[in-house]
Amino acid sequence: MSEKICLAQSIEELKFILSKSESEKLSVVPLNLETQLYCIDNKINFINPINIIDTRTHMEILEKSDELIKSIKFGNIFSHSVREEYKSIIRFHFNACCFLIKLLKNINKENEISKVYISGWSSFYSPLDLRNYFISDLVKDLFKNFKIIEIGNQKKIIYNYPKYSYEPIINNYKKNKIILINNPYYNFKRIVYWAKKNYTDIHLINFKKTNLFEKIFNKIKGLTLINVRKKKEKVKDDFFLDNIDVKFEGIDLSNTLNNIKELSKSYLSDQIRKAKAVETYLKKVKPSLIVINSTKGFSGYLAELGLKYKIKSLSISHGTIARSFNKFDKIFKKAIAENTFTGKASYWAIQSKIAEDSLNTHKLDGKAINTGNLIFAEKENNSEKKNVLVAVTIKNLVSYHFLGIEMYYEFIENLKLFNSIAKNKNLNFIIQIHPSSIHCIPMLKKNFKNIDFSKKKIDKKLEKSFVTISFSSTAIEDSLYCNVPVILFDRWSRYKHCVSEEDNSKTNEAIYYATNEKNLLESINSIKKSNKINFGKYIFEGNSKKNFDNVLKKLLV
Repeated sequence: MSEKICLAQSIEELKFILSKSESEKLSVVPLNLETQLYCIDNKINFINPINIIDTRTHMEILEKSDELIKSIKFGNIFSHSVREEYKSIIRFHFNACCFLIKLLKNINKENEISKVYISGWSSFYSPLDLRNYFISDLVKDLFKNFKIIEIGNQKKIIYNYPKYSYEPIINNYKKNKIILINNPYYNFKRIVYWAKKNYTDIHLINFKKTNLFEKIFNKIKGLTLINVRKKKEKVKDDFFLDNIDVKFEGIDLSNTLNNIKELSKSYLSDQIRKAKAVETYLKKVKPSLIVINSTKGFSGYLAELGLKYKIKSLSISHGTIARSFNKFDKIFKKAIAENTFTGKASYWAIQSKIAEDSLNTHKLDGKAINTGNLIFAEKENNSEKKNVLVAVTIKNLVSYHFLGIEMYYEFIENLKLFNSIAKNKNLNFIIQIHPSSIHCIPMLKKNFKNIDFSKKKIDKKLEKSFVTISFSSTAIEDSLYCNVPVILFDRWSRYKHCVSEEDNSKTNEAIYYATNEKNLLESINSIKKSNKINFGKYIFEGNSKKNFDNVLKKLLV
């Protein structure tokens, strides 16, 4: 029996393909959450990756990805942070290629693929932009043995960053001490509040236009924007990147990845020119401290330049990092750390004992300091704790990770389970969905009527939750600092994020590990029976206000 399949990255692309091939009986291969939910909603025949991609596939792609990243030559890029940015771009696109290869090869083994339908859509805005359409190009480049039907002939959209030179507008500022931050998100507002009370200025280098309301709002908050003047000019990219040569299962990915490399150069060049503007600022202003929550690209370059100009820098990771348990675990956690826990900062905030334990298998370039909680959620007193919070970190096609991230089709399978448990066991499930998938909430609500999908911030959800279920989310530490125990739910027995209790009947444990419905429910019952949970095994004492007071006063001396 032969199979006619179609591939799409979005609902719009899928609709386009189906509308132009109505006479064909196609099986859709969904590549993200929204396309699979659309198929379910509209009773469209689709091939579920849950039946095709197993744990061994995760390990295989992870290992090959690591080999590729180790082999990359960076031409004349000397900046560590820009190298990390480039590595992430190549890793994500390599992962997408390998995922597609495994999907199509395994489908073909079961039922020979007679035709592959694609839209022909192609666009590139920036390396990880969700507006990028690249599946059609991938299919044409990688699958020469399949009969490919290209429905459309849409003109390629290639966005190149304008070649601006950037110049910071530096006025006369107060003679207070200055903290430079890379962005005001991930609870960095706590730093702004601390600074306002302690006669310290907070500077944020701003490359965007701001309206009057934003200016007034920032002034009230105590945030000083260092606006950057743009000057369009003819400049040549002052770097080059060596070519990539790699195959996966006999299929040559070199052309695809080299094309991504060339498309990304405009973005990387823009990052480098922005970094030069930062350097101008640092020379003239000399802030007392640089604080970042990401260590690649522009943010990481702040810390790099801080070392160059002898300015202290503190990295406060917005992600979670834990001890590695095996070689595959180590590869995954190293890749995750490259975004938030690897780089050139002077000091690294160790916010939990989970992060402290990670230092046994993860090495830092700088000094680790046990700060306690700085930017995770914190305990709120509320006696009405009746919900089960489920925190997920599903990724889109442009940012696939393997092993320690829940895949979109696995998320759907878990929702089926939670929906059933909610109905039969009278438990209230509330889902903390990743921001990139918030637009899917209406479809999720339609399909899973017994569970709640809320857009509220996690700290508000934790106020009314007595347990958090997660796979590898930062919600683990958010929960612990709100005195909410955690169940690491690893339904496919693939990944354990951190040290956890495997005896699901034991009470008073802060983190349990469960692999099926039975021990998940047993863990929930054990938590309900607990009266003295040992959170101190995983977190430090104190609160963020006192912790910021301690660490910032010491570093600003």
